[in-house]
Amino acid sequence: ALIIYTSGTTGKPKGVVHTHRNIYHQVTDLVTSWGWTSDDAILHFLPLHHVHGVINKLACAIYAGGSVEFVQFHPIKIWNRLAASKTRNLKLSAGNYKDKHDEHEKREPTIFMAVPTVYAKMLEALPENVDVKESCSHLRLMVCGSAALPAGTHLRWKDLTGHTILERYGMTEMC
Repeated sequence: ALIIYTSGTTGKPKGVVHTHRNIYHQVTDLVTSWGWTSDDAILHFLPLHHVHGVINKLACAIYAGGSVEFVQFHPIKIWNRLAASKTRNLKLSAGNYKDKHDEHEKREPTIFMAVPTVYAKMLEALPENVDVKESCSHLRLMVCGSAALPAGTHLRWKDLTGHTILERYGMTEMC
């Protein structure tokens, strides 16, 4: 189905052949393990030439029927988008009904996936006007991958957001 190059975290980067069957099983295993549903939404800012961006974010969301919002990575913009989710929620009433999956509404992100550098950059750019814990309260799963997350970053993130980051790596090599 595709060839993806490893990031080199387990040795020299190498091309890994992924069959349709590999991709199917990786996606279905992750959807099951991480509990993806059609109610999930993810901000997508990772490259589409690595497994983390193609399989773990995009393919899992699509397979589960969730939503993907593509955004350019900039720490302040991501913090503002996470904070805006709380104010953007629809207050539905009988006279103001809208489907929660309306294509014109940006859905509140429920899953956040990034690499260690992204988490570090976001910690460096903590906005003064944003309640970080409240901004992340709608997230049910936070994942880090592609390299080991430094312990200090992990602990500081948990202190600020209340979330323990699930760490994973080597996804390309396992196929």
